Amino acid sequence: MATAAKQVQTERFSFASSIREDVWHQKANPEAFEWWYFDALSEDGRDAVVIIFLDNFIFSPRYNEHNRKQKRLSQKLKKFFTKSKEQAANLFPAIAFTYYRDGKVKYRAINEFPSEDFSASENSPSCQIGRNFFRLEAAPYGSGYILSINAKLRKNRNLEAHFEWLSVESDFLPHKTINLNDAHIWNLAVSRADVTGRISVSDDNEKSLDTVHFRGTGYHDHNLDNRWLPKTVSDWEWGRAHFSDATAIFYRYKERGEDYSTTKLLIVQYGNLCERDAAFDAQNFRRDKFGIKYPKSLQFTSEDNVRLSVKQMKIIDSSFFYLRFLSEMILTLSDGTERKAIGITEYLAPSSMLPPTIDFKPPINPCEMLGLRTTIPRTTPKYPIISFPATSFPVVIIIIISSNQFITFFGAEDTSPCRRALIRAALFETLAGAGQSLLFFRRNRQRQLNLLQIRRVQMLP
Repeated sequence: MATAAKQVQTERFSFASSIREDVWHQKANPEAFEWWYFDALSEDGRDAVVIIFLDNFIFSPRYNEHNRKQKRLSQKLKKFFTKSKEQAANLFPAIAFTYYRDGKVKYRAINEFPSEDFSASENSPSCQIGRNFFRLEAAPYGSGYILSINAKLRKNRNLEAHFEWLSVESDFLPHKTINLNDAHIWNLAVSRADVTGRISVSDDNEKSLDTVHFRGTGYHDHNLDNRWLPKTVSDWEWGRAHFSDATAIFYRYKERGEDYSTTKLLIVQYGNLCERDAAFDAQNFRRDKFGIKYPKSLQFTSEDNVRLSVKQMKIIDSSFFYLRFLSEMILTLSDGTERKAIGITEYLAPSSMLPPTIDFKPPINPCEMLGLRTTIPRTTPKYPIISFPATSFPVVIIIIISSNQFITFFGAEDTSPCRRALIRAALFETLAGAGQSLLFFRRNRQRQLNLLQIRRVQMLP
């Protein structure tokens, strides 16, 4: 069992709960980022909505290529990519909208925008990206956030959504001031909200394809940092659940280079927020389809024996660096009564976005050494493809991911480590290897794909 560090010389993770600070903050560092996160679960538990507004889209190839600051990489990629004017912009804004039904993605839109399409207030909570916006409004029945989404979906479809996040529990530390100096700030603006909304989907001819009416319980927080995320965060686990008489939120945050993680358990009950240090235990580890190792079971225990048990039941979203789950949570307070609810949990491991440097360049052309043919398809003239001779099982499928597209390679997986190294060297040399992601899969006799490893390579001159 790992226990959170109780004292940290420099506060690397700063907690706030302030509507006043739920505004945009000017940041001089181009690596800095800020996002506003909204989620909600429907009353029957079947539907979930996640909406994120980002001033710098931390998972965007544009943003990350701009901030890696690797001159060798830029020089090697120059002949393959045409850099757009947007890459020189100060911001890479985006909105992300996902609607889930029965634990599966039904509608997803991740739309990136040029810098000039972003505007946000430094005085009141509001942000507009293209035709998408949120803002804080007050009404006789309470205050809350109005959200409007106009997003492009796949298959020439358009999504329009309008939501109200009416605050029920919020603003627990209204006078705390946020300090951007070398700290990740997590602002728990609204721990519980009554959420209502409507989602409309139409085609390019404005023909209605689907309409969804939503009602449920929601949550809203706000993250910002003056540093580049992949160089800052080692791993981060977060989750929240709404019970009939309480709200539970946890986070475990660890910075790169730190020996200890910061683990907190926050309980909101009867209008009060109680923040506790917590011991953390993780069990029953699995790997998802992208190779991320995660625990199925989490346990958080405070010194006064408040306990939160988390069973991460279903992965509803995943990528190379994060996972989102529907999770069953059991909260036990000082009264000894167990409360059960379904909530949302996430795991973030952004260090996978940092490519290691492999100092290797074969003295001869390994493609010729292996008798491999290099072809350039007419459809993608800038991207070479290596053709391997046909062989028996098992087969390795290697996918090279660039900022624009992916390429698939088929080849024999010989038991010889030397041959495997030469095949990889051939790939690296042929593609110039510049900062691209390589996914190695092995296909077994049942023709199922098993992930072997993910590697990023930068060839040195």
